[in-house]
Amino acid sequence: MRPIWMAMLTISMMAWTMITEASAASSRITPAELRGMVQEIAPVVAEVAGRDFDDVPEVVLADAHDLANVIYREQVHLLSAIEGMSSEQIEDQARRSAAQAPAFSGKYGFLDRRLYVSVDEIRYTLGARGNPAYLLRPMVRVVIAHELAHALQDQHADLDHQVLQAPGGDAVMAINCTVEGHAVWVHEAVAARMGLGEAVEVMAQLMGYDEPIQGTMDPDSFYHSYLYGLGRDFVAFHAALGGTEQVWRVLLEPPIGTSQIVAPERWGRQHTGVSEVMQEQLASQARRLAGRRWRSDGAALGDFDVRDQLIRAGSDGRGADGLQDGWNASYLGDPHEGVEVQLLRFDSPSAAASFVINMRARSDVQAQAVALDPFIEATGGDFDRLESDVSARESIVVRLFGQPDRFGKVWVARGSDVVQVVSMNTGATDRQLARAIQRVFRALERQRG
Repeated sequence: MRPIWMAMLTISMMAWTMITEASAASSRITPAELRGMVQEIAPVVAEVAGRDFDDVPEVVLADAHDLANVIYREQVHLLSAIEGMSSEQIEDQARRSAAQAPAFSGKYGFLDRRLYVSVDEIRYTLGARGNPAYLLRPMVRVVIAHELAHALQDQHADLDHQVLQAPGGDAVMAINCTVEGHAVWVHEAVAARMGLGEAVEVMAQLMGYDEPIQGTMDPDSFYHSYLYGLGRDFVAFHAALGGTEQVWRVLLEPPIGTSQIVAPERWGRQHTGVSEVMQEQLASQARRLAGRRWRSDGAALGDFDVRDQLIRAGSDGRGADGLQDGWNASYLGDPHEGVEVQLLRFDSPSAAASFVINMRARSDVQAQAVALDPFIEATGGDFDRLESDVSARESIVVRLFGQPDRFGKVWVARGSDVVQVVSMNTGATDRQLARAIQRVFRALERQRG
């Protein structure tokens, strides 16, 4: 006969097992319960957003593999519409995007119009962060509200068509900020009505839009704050201006650039951008500095692009305040060869000068940081080869194996314009750089008459 204490221990262990299993079962969300949540939340989303669903999308209890497949298919679809991309490039970029699937807990698939929710990913994320288990269902509800907002956008604004018709990367980023910002704005309002305040606070931390854009930041934090945070603020501005009808006007005619995301009052204003004449001039000067057989490219530079440059350089993203338009003409050789000639147009001479001063200060800090490194030589200072309101330069030489790698940047501000040249192993002399920059400014003067 076993001792009483052993019998009691056995009973305790059995009870603990039963409690644990019951707890696990209570935290399990079945497909039927998930469908019930969607049916419960969809009317609230429609009321908040000011539009009815044509059809409430089917919901799929997904895992990371399912989400990765959805992202992969969508990326192949979108990238296939870009001229000049080979099938290998499309495949590579789509797979890299799909590899981010574990970062997603929900996804509206605009190709099959289904709603994918990974409850396991939400549960894992809450546990890894030390959040209480009771937040699982509230978090799932917030995720559903966010993704239902995307479904509503797609049914009334045709997101696929908007992205495919966008004139460039900055326009695509502006669309992304608008639709993601709207989804955040909707899920926050739904959460307020359904008493999900604690869950929405966790969601803000997870999505990264609770951190304001200020000073120097981690690039990933900056991206999420810009996409979700500034996007939400952009939508909230228009909701305050004219309610949900104004918001839908913006969704149907999204901003044409990220300069309108940071300054919502600019939406709807005529936007001229950098003229084709100046685009060709920038490409011509980049070609003069490039190597033979290098491939060319050109694209608009928006507020996000320039702030991202500053953040990744370890500088203050606010140096892009006042940017109106920009254009980047580039020529690329192998992975270690390239040149970019950029024109940045600000709303005032002081804003243009502030950008260059900001970059010069960052260059000085970097030069000091590597001063004792035997393999890196970094110098900064002015670029005094031609007339300017303010100028700066940066030169970095890295000597590890074989031929050294040489990186250079030059910034020249005149009036409200900044010409920026970025080079990597071009062999261009200061005289050649000065000539290229001077030609751009002369073309600007001719254009103004």
